[in-house]
Amino acid sequence: RDSVVDQTIQAAKNIATRRKCEVEIEIINQDPPATCATTILDKARESVEQLNLSYKYMVSRAYHDSLFMAVKFPTAMIFIPCRDGVSHNPTEFSSVEAMRDGVGTLALTLARLSNA
Repeated sequence: RDSVVDQTIQAAKNIATRRKCEVEIEIINQDPPATCATTILDKARESVEQLNLSYKYMVSRAYHDSLFMAVKFPTAMIFIPCRDGVSHNPTEFSSVEAMRDGVGTLALTLARLSNA
């Protein structure tokens, strides 16, 4: 994340120089990333495998409640596919099947965690 921020700042400065104007940059928030709990991730993986669903581990760059919850509690997230990969946008759309699979994964994961 830091390298992306650095690249963005440098690009803004370069553009300002080319256009002979000034740019002022102030970083107003730089919360550290949250790490998901391995125990929860393992149970979620077991759940998707039981349901014969595909999955991948990914990094979320969006601000989710879990960013703040992870400070106090073991946390993880389950994402479902969105049409064309578009999320956090008014055009976001997920199929009924994707939502069903997400709910099924969540239910199985919670059941596994309750028996852990």
